[in-house]
Amino acid sequence: MTQSATLFGPEGDRFIEMIEQLELPAIKVRYTFTANDDFKDVLSKRDFARVNRIFWTEMLERTHLAAVTAILRNHQWIAGIKLAIAGKNLLTFAAGFRGLIESAADSATALKDVPTTIARDHSKILRAVSGQFAEALLNVTQLEDESLVIRLYAIWHTPVLVPYGCGLGP
Repeated sequence: MTQSATLFGPEGDRFIEMIEQLELPAIKVRYTFTANDDFKDVLSKRDFARVNRIFWTEMLERTHLAAVTAILRNHQWIAGIKLAIAGKNLLTFAAGFRGLIESAADSATALKDVPTTIARDHSKILRAVSGQFAEALLNVTQLEDESLVIRLYAIWHTPVLVPYGCGLGP
């Protein structure tokens, strides 16, 4: 029985084992994002098939980045908790456990709407990513307003202007 089994129980131990089997640090992913000026140019041409392809490809990439980052961060907190237990350091254990709780809550809050949004709109999203969805942008306001996906986007970009009436924004 591992240290985490006594702390997180058998379900938690299986989850930790699954995370370790993913070998996430070894996987190299390259994310690409369109510059705001380039995106504004595509918007001005009203090429909605291309707008949707860019928007949804980048949204899915940001979602992936947010999810992988959350998993890695939570796994590091668990590793810290294990070290605190091994070192019999109560203060470090408490700090690590608090960090894990806050990190898990942040992850859940940031990504909570992603699965339902993707499931609800999967056929349109697939068409958008393949450049075959030329209608106005899909309405993903709730996903954007409440998720880390947009917080991540805000870190790297200034706000993107979207055409009035396309379903995004006010």
